[in-house]
Amino acid sequence: MKDEELRRAYQVRSPRPAASPPTPEELARLASGQGSDEERAELLDRALADPASARDFELLRAIAAADRSEARRR
Repeated sequence: MKDEELRRAYQVRSPRPAASPPTPEELARLASGQGSDEERAELLDRALADPASARDFELLRAIAAADRSEARRR
C-alpha cells in the first residue's frame, strides 16, 4: 500500500470506541505481517491503544526482525 493510499484509508476509517486489546495470537500475526492491509491497520490501532499490547507488539516485532535477519544469513 502506498503512502497516499494509507493516508486515505486512515481518513475514511472512524475510530472504534473501546476496542478490546488484540490477543497474543493477533499480535503474533501482526508482527509477522500476516493479513490484509486493513486487518493489520486495525490490529495496530488496537495494539497501540493499549500500553501492554504496544510493548508486547514491539517485542514480537523485534523477534520477527531478528528471525528474518538470521534466515538471510543462512
